Amino acid sequence: MTSTKKVNTEDSEDHEIFDINDFTTASDWERFIVQIEEIISEWKLNSTPFEDSSDLHKDLNFENGEWEQKSETIQFAEEISFTLTYYYLTPKNIHPDINSKKNETSEVSKSDSVDFDSTAFSTIKQTSNNDNNSVSIVNLPPKSMADLLNKTNDFQNVTSSQFNTPSVAYFYGLCRFLVISPTRCNNFIDTESRANVILSSISIAINNTGCLVPIFVQVNMIERDMYLGLCEGSALKTHFQTVHFRYTPPQYSFLPGLLEIFKSKIGNHLNESSYLISVSVRFTYLIQELDEMKESKRVLIKDKSIQDIDIVDDRLEDIYPDIKNLPFGSDQECIESIYLACIWSNLSEDIIVDSESYNDLNPQHSNHWCITINNILDKCEYKLSNCLNQYLNELKKTITVNQLIGQANSNSSHDLNAEELKLKSLQKLTSSGSAARKLDQMYSMGSNIVEKATNKMRILNINDTILPIDKGFLDFIMDYLFPDANLRQSNVSSNQVINKVDSSDDFFFKKMSLLKASSLKNDGLLNKFVICLNLINQLGKSAALAQLWQEFVLELRYRYDSAVLIPGLEGDLKKVQSEDSMKAPDLSRCLLHQKIQMLNCCIKKKLERQQIEKEIEQQIETECPKNNSDEDEFFDCEDEQPVIAEGRFKQFGELTLLRKPSEPLYVPKTQEPAPMTEDMLEQHASVLLNLGNNDDASLLRAKIQSASLLSDMQAFKAANPGCVLEDFVRWYSPRDWVQVEIKETDSDSNEEKITKKYDLSNRMKIPGNMWVEVWENAKSVPVRRQKRLFDDTKEAEQIFEWLNSLSIGQIIEHTLPIIFYSSIYTCYAEAFNLELSSITEPIFEAMIDKAIKITRNNDTNKYQDLVNYIKSFEQIVTLMKSLNAKFKNRKSKIANADMEEVENFLKELLKQSLDQEFCQINIKNGAHSVIGLLISRLCRKKNSIRKPKISRYLNEYQSIKSSIDVSEDEEDEDAKNMNNVLLPFEKPFQREYILRSSVPRPAPYSRQSPQRMYCRINNIEFKLAGAFTEDTMFF
Repeated sequence: MTSTKKVNTEDSEDHEIFDINDFTTASDWERFIVQIEEIISEWKLNSTPFEDSSDLHKDLNFENGEWEQKSETIQFAEEISFTLTYYYLTPKNIHPDINSKKNETSEVSKSDSVDFDSTAFSTIKQTSNNDNNSVSIVNLPPKSMADLLNKTNDFQNVTSSQFNTPSVAYFYGLCRFLVISPTRCNNFIDTESRANVILSSISIAINNTGCLVPIFVQVNMIERDMYLGLCEGSALKTHFQTVHFRYTPPQYSFLPGLLEIFKSKIGNHLNESSYLISVSVRFTYLIQELDEMKESKRVLIKDKSIQDIDIVDDRLEDIYPDIKNLPFGSDQECIESIYLACIWSNLSEDIIVDSESYNDLNPQHSNHWCITINNILDKCEYKLSNCLNQYLNELKKTITVNQLIGQANSNSSHDLNAEELKLKSLQKLTSSGSAARKLDQMYSMGSNIVEKATNKMRILNINDTILPIDKGFLDFIMDYLFPDANLRQSNVSSNQVINKVDSSDDFFFKKMSLLKASSLKNDGLLNKFVICLNLINQLGKSAALAQLWQEFVLELRYRYDSAVLIPGLEGDLKKVQSEDSMKAPDLSRCLLHQKIQMLNCCIKKKLERQQIEKEIEQQIETECPKNNSDEDEFFDCEDEQPVIAEGRFKQFGELTLLRKPSEPLYVPKTQEPAPMTEDMLEQHASVLLNLGNNDDASLLRAKIQSASLLSDMQAFKAANPGCVLEDFVRWYSPRDWVQVEIKETDSDSNEEKITKKYDLSNRMKIPGNMWVEVWENAKSVPVRRQKRLFDDTKEAEQIFEWLNSLSIGQIIEHTLPIIFYSSIYTCYAEAFNLELSSITEPIFEAMIDKAIKITRNNDTNKYQDLVNYIKSFEQIVTLMKSLNAKFKNRKSKIANADMEEVENFLKELLKQSLDQEFCQINIKNGAHSVIGLLISRLCRKKNSIRKPKISRYLNEYQSIKSSIDVSEDEEDEDAKNMNNVLLPFEKPFQREYILRSSVPRPAPYSRQSPQRMYCRINNIEFKLAGAFTEDTMFF
């Protein structure tokens, strides 16, 4: 098309300019429609009616299906973007028994539903029988229209664990649909004209592609949850509409008003007696709210400082009751509310009365109950995971213990010298701890180490006279860690119960043994110490942690100086004391555990040395009696003194020396190999590698490695005078004393004879053999006069230097494997006590595998992953305890025969609650089941607290009215007779109605088509969602 325009210019004549408008170019609206059509074709949703109705998953419903989705982005006029999402049900794996039950339920529901779908299918079958070559597609409606009349999906849960399923599935019972929604929250469709543009686009796309899947567009604000939609097929068209009010109109607050709306929509021309309306109703009752769930849980007094903790003035359990276990779970209620939904399905409109003054729908007459639990697990605070996070936060601190704790004041009158410390500390350990001794006397005698530690402490930014941990509380902790030094017979610890796992649980301990931590049974010294360290870190932060660490190191120093073994490392302390040989550090444990074990080796070695010195002194006293004569005696020195054997341990079988057949061969007393921790082994290997590869380096390396061999050879020579290398090999390395055959020629007969004798192996005869060289250099020195292979004094001082040099972050790093071992142990013990192993086993195995990798690689950055696992355990246990408190409490009166059913119900409730915030479970037989009785008692408890008015239930419940106002003791007695009685329920928290019918629209001569309207009424909203179908062929 052309047009002309005149342009006036000053220097030229008038010119005519032609503008060409090309109306064949696609507009933004047309391009938007094309995008919808392309996506429909790509997803293959443009199937024929026969393909749509003959879907393989035709019997799929909300119970046996799982929601899936896929989405694409579409543009309208470039500046506005929408998301087109396809939601559809797919079958999920279900247990065969459950599947069969669901099929039975499905068959019953289908038999009750309106026969719109079957009528349509019979039409197509009759047409195909009449003409095998042609099939009438016109009479076959889309499956989505048949879903409108299917009662299987009424009031079923449509939530998915992976994404939020739109509520249109719940409103209309659809198994698949498309939704067009704004990509941005602020670009919502807020005007009718915009909605009409999108709906017209949908209608054109549906007609062009033949799509039989309903398409919805989300309108208004997202929180209002409003949708408009279309579905077309077989000359039928369904309009989906939504109405939402912030209040409930009085005339439409009950069923008669809703029926009036529904009938006005389907047409006033219909005879009411010809087409009955089917009604399904769901009443939801609020059983318990968060403020009603008052459980007796102890709350910590956080505003009371750690300095106030004293075992004398306050009971410790009133401040923090448990120093033996890690805190676990949550003090907050994790269930926000519990709802009970009672459902009445497929009722005729003319048989029920629903009004403000009277209602036929009594909960006890409903056989379909459904309980819904709203949990707030993600909003609760969990003690163990929180304290572990606080513990991990200390990793970043590089300040040392010596910087936090000032140096000792050498001029202080309270400073004790080393001898006084040893003497009084020994009195602390050896004291009988009589209960008759006064408490102040026990303090003065038993807290020497505490006094020295506290006199040295000067906390940064804190007054010098204020200590982070009170002396009484510190004494209590140290007595718990070292029970052999306990002076205080406290009755507080006797009330504390340690969480333990059954020792016969091989699966648990086999898994836990792979962790590089400390004691397997969580009762070792370091396990207890780290639990206390975690507690102190919560109460007093870094300063208190440093004080307890310093106190622990001082106690270890005292025990080494006094030669007192450290308990709680190798099991039974008496057994360790009775063993002759010291036990080397266990390299499968963490480094801190190895260091304390090494310190115990030093103490053990020190005890052995003291015992040898004591025996020598006794031997000298017996061999050299005192001579009272004042005269000196002189003796002539012999030219050759006989060699005396020393350091014999026992005779080695019946073997004798090779050169002295009359002398038996003795096993000498030898030094044990020096034990090493993993860092010492790494250092030793590094030294050997750094020596180089030349001859001198090889010689030096061999000398370092042969130190233990030289010591044993010297001890052997001292125990067996006149021995040779062959004698030593026979005892030390029997494999190198082999039998050889020697050929000899007889001088008389000139015949060769083979004789057998024993000799050194070939490797011992190699020139330059190290054994020969060491033997030649070895002198006869008994073990008591040898240089110590294991210098316990030097090693102990190095350990104490290492312990005192650690910063706060390093202390945390070295104790992390132990604290997380105890945390995993606690998680498993809590789950084991509640019989939740079947639920927690997958989480436990994943957590253990993660912990093994982290503890062995010492990867401190990955410990946060373990905290997340532990938090999951806390959520499971906390929720289960909350459910048990409500359904398995003392007043439940559950029979033994019904206990298994209740436990299975609670575990199923637990599983579903963990997957989604709103958990919904159907209760078979409703009010007449065991679970129904438990719920009735919950309602009874609620009613007895609120004491509601029950005037309208007076006639029906007169026999139990008095039980509402009885006392608690009488309530327990009346609960025994609750087996067949249900209490009156309050006004429903929410009412839902589904009205459906199959009627001809828009004219009486039109074909019957499905009509459906959903209604939700509560205190905050009034919502209608209607699906009204009309015949576009006979109208």
